[in-house]
Amino acid sequence: MLGELPPRGVRVGGVTVAPGQARAVAIALTAMPGSRAGAGADRAVPAWVVVGVKPGPRVSIVAAVNGIETTAARAAAQLAASLAPEDLAGSLVIVPVLRPRGRLAPRGRLGRRLRFPGDVAGKRPERDAFALFSAVVVGAQALVVLSGPRRGRRG
Repeated sequence: MLGELPPRGVRVGGVTVAPGQARAVAIALTAMPGSRAGAGADRAVPAWVVVGVKPGPRVSIVAAVNGIETTAARAAAQLAASLAPEDLAGSLVIVPVLRPRGRLAPRGRLGRRLRFPGDVAGKRPERDAFALFSAVVVGAQALVVLSGPRRGRRG
């Protein structure tokens, strides 16, 4: 008779979240040039990781990739707040705003776009994209992107 695999912890942002836990983590980005040592934490992207008590797939949910999708960011944050690890099979990694410090772009201004998967040896935006891609997408069986329609369109 085949046995069921045990649930596994998930490592995001240098933090391992064990089965049955939900935890806020920070995905560190590249420090700004000329900044003090350890300043990369100032440019982290906040995420929420929930690991269920039963084995299952890892699903990543990202929102507000452009930094202006307030409804998508709110939906992702509400989803993260409503999950209980004891009711979950598998794990979820939720990033409500895929930007430094989890802040939306200033009103009316589109945020700088990151090109994924990025490049670990590239310039700072490419290294940031690589860090986010590695932490959120790699290891996930599914990726859900919450966004909004383009300007002039309805969603």
